[in-house]
Amino acid sequence: MGEFDFYFTYYGLLLSLSGGTVIIRFADAVGERAGRKIGLLSPLLGTFVLLDITSFWIWAWRVRQSFHITYAGMYFGLAVAAAYFFSASQVFPKENSDWKSLDEHYWARKRFALPGIILANAAVFTHGLMMRSYDFDRAFFLEQPFYWVPLVALMFTRNKWVDVVLLGELCLFYTLGSLILHW
Repeated sequence: MGEFDFYFTYYGLLLSLSGGTVIIRFADAVGERAGRKIGLLSPLLGTFVLLDITSFWIWAWRVRQSFHITYAGMYFGLAVAAAYFFSASQVFPKENSDWKSLDEHYWARKRFALPGIILANAAVFTHGLMMRSYDFDRAFFLEQPFYWVPLVALMFTRNKWVDVVLLGELCLFYTLGSLILHW
């Protein structure tokens, strides 16, 4: 087993728990809705979180050649995955919660979900810059505002339709970006 394989079994498991949390909690919210409205906001945030988690897997794969097992590297992976797991656990309510709608839950919890996502992405972005693991072409710099501006803006918005547009843009950023820029 190589160093990257060893690291990825740990990091990948932690990321998988984050993705699994989003999927399980959404399934529970739909299954136990008993008159509760699903809405748009939490499902869009959940979709974005799943796409973003997938990007972390891709990031790890891209830096695999330069990876060496160190305490700092393992702690870095733990910190990123823990921040993401906490955020993922905030996207949908726990079973048997009292929320009247998932949109109501979204407004109460987005202030807890978004900082972990921002922190994890900022850490990975900074690591990539320090390790020079990005291709610094024009496309790299052109695509960054399409991710960071809506993500940070979500921290401050208080309008449902603004959040729907921002979350929709983030989901499109990943889906269209994967087809156009990174296929």
